[in-house]
Amino acid sequence: MSVTATSSAVIDQPDSLEKTLSQLQVGQRGYIQKIEGPEAFRQRIQEMGLVPGEEIYVERIAPLGDPIVIRIQGYLLGLRKEEAQLIYLSDELSADENPQLMADPLHSQKGTIPGIMALVGNPNSGKTSLFNGLTGLHQRVGNYPGITVEKREGAFQLDGDEIIQLLDLPGTYSMGATSPEEKIAVDILNNQAIGVEPVEGVIIAMDANNLARNLLLFTQVADLGLPIIVALTMCDMALRRGRPVNTEKLEQYLGVPVIPMNAKKKQGFTELKKALHHIRKPSSGQWHSPNESSDHNDVNIRARYRWISSVVNDVVGKQDALLTFSDRLDKLLVHRVAGLAFFAAIMTTVFFIIYTLADPLMGMVEDGVGNLGNFLFSSMNEGALKSLLLDGIVGGVGGVLVFIPQIALLFLCIALLEESGYLARAAFLLDRVLAAFGLHGKSFIPMLSSHACAIPGIMAARTIESDRDRKVTMFVAPFMSCGARLPVYTLLIGVFLAPYGAAVQSFALMACYLTGIFAAILVAWALRKTALREPPAAFLLELPLYQSPQLLQVFRVVFRNSMLFVKKAT
Repeated sequence: MSVTATSSAVIDQPDSLEKTLSQLQVGQRGYIQKIEGPEAFRQRIQEMGLVPGEEIYVERIAPLGDPIVIRIQGYLLGLRKEEAQLIYLSDELSADENPQLMADPLHSQKGTIPGIMALVGNPNSGKTSLFNGLTGLHQRVGNYPGITVEKREGAFQLDGDEIIQLLDLPGTYSMGATSPEEKIAVDILNNQAIGVEPVEGVIIAMDANNLARNLLLFTQVADLGLPIIVALTMCDMALRRGRPVNTEKLEQYLGVPVIPMNAKKKQGFTELKKALHHIRKPSSGQWHSPNESSDHNDVNIRARYRWISSVVNDVVGKQDALLTFSDRLDKLLVHRVAGLAFFAAIMTTVFFIIYTLADPLMGMVEDGVGNLGNFLFSSMNEGALKSLLLDGIVGGVGGVLVFIPQIALLFLCIALLEESGYLARAAFLLDRVLAAFGLHGKSFIPMLSSHACAIPGIMAARTIESDRDRKVTMFVAPFMSCGARLPVYTLLIGVFLAPYGAAVQSFALMACYLTGIFAAILVAWALRKTALREPPAAFLLELPLYQSPQLLQVFRVVFRNSMLFVKKAT
């Protein structure tokens, strides 16, 4: 999904359209009048809620002048100015641009309790917390057959003897897949995934703060004819923002049970399980346009958002949105001047924690492995078994286990930053720099993970939508200085630079890490100019609300990724 201002797919700007989104300054707003560019770009950006007639507000601009953050449909979205140039605005909304539609409640029929259910939802909709709360320890993690996309499935029991198998699908904004993970979700919902049993019902996680955009996915899943239950997450945050959702009205419009959830306080799970006895199958609604020619064309998306706007206007509180803690925090962390300073301070703190806390823990593990080796050496007779245990298992696996504290601490820091919502801001801040060398703003997360180990770093690149950007990120991830190189750096620096003092040795260690980063940037630039020479992909990045991380969920991520490191490294 590449977008350039000079692309042949871009139509010449009409005389009547004099203002584009890229021309707005912070604090200015307008109404979307028209979107130009390639079809894939128009489809994706409209699926994100940027449809003609919607009000758009420029919230802030990145420290280096690009990208920008806009507020649309009640949430924050980052995009580059070259994409903003393709979005034309008007100062006022005329009546014929966004004709009002009075939505009627959907008809539905009662369904049977499904044995296999899919849990779907937009990214950052609270889907993972919902899955963990329903399944608890009864879950398995693996990969889908033939691919590296992670597969999470679990089970939970209803009040009776019914056991529900729950499949946690990768987050997706719509049924128009643009990444490998989204394609998996779409294929499973369409019962087209190889090696996966057909799903018999769907739980849709909807963020109450982004109801309009989340309802787009609901309309598309409803067209599949599957029984549905809606889990409305983050209702407390919507209430604090002054935009509460009337769940009773929403349930009437959708024709399916709508259960307000609060995963942190364990609220709503009992009600959700009871509602499965009354699961319903909604009929297709009024969102279908009579002249739509495909499943995901412009006309189709706009027709769906007309119906969605009517529903949202009736079920969401009308008072003006209040200034939240998240808004106040963004004034500092994404500030044009202070943003990069805070980023540098946060990253320095992360690496300080890793190398300060990891060193004694690594020493403990190393001592434990050494003691085990000494015990086996003194208590076993010479032979093949002793050699296998000492040289193979203790020497080989033990050498990998020594790095677990460092790996786990880095994953812990990354998980905390991601759960809090800051990693998306970091990708936003760095996109201008990374884009100059052929990388995507989202490449920052895999590159940061690669400082622990290149294996999870490469796997983290799966979330990048563009195939080109995903491949470039995977190619350069191994250039990051991972934990396994630290002992080598330390040994060489100690041998050659010991006479020059601790300060010189510290700068030398930092130089080793910076050399890896600069090498990665140069290789990315070379790939962009040669083997992967394609127009840059569109940069569309949702900036979720800040929230306190759920520690249990963080520890699960740390444990899973640490075990993955051990399996891959041994």
